[in-house]
Amino acid sequence: MQRDTTFYLLILEEVLLELRNFEAHEVHHAPKIAYIFHNVPALLQSNFRSTTGDEAFEVIQARAQALGLTSWVDIAILTWL
Repeated sequence: MQRDTTFYLLILEEVLLELRNFEAHEVHHAPKIAYIFHNVPALLQSNFRSTTGDEAFEVIQARAQALGLTSWVDIAILTWL
């Protein structure tokens, strides 16, 4: 799947559903996940280009790695690929 606006909308949908369904022991991840994905709405409102989508994806992956949530993000993204 291309990293276009549809891709990012589907990812946000999955992330929000996952956050909503967090168990009590998972809630402490919510601020970290919000940090990973907080730039996506602005990205969708900007002058979106294919390079923009790829750059945003790199930022998401780098933030997830820095926060130790790479596997969580990979699962959310793989749901829609």
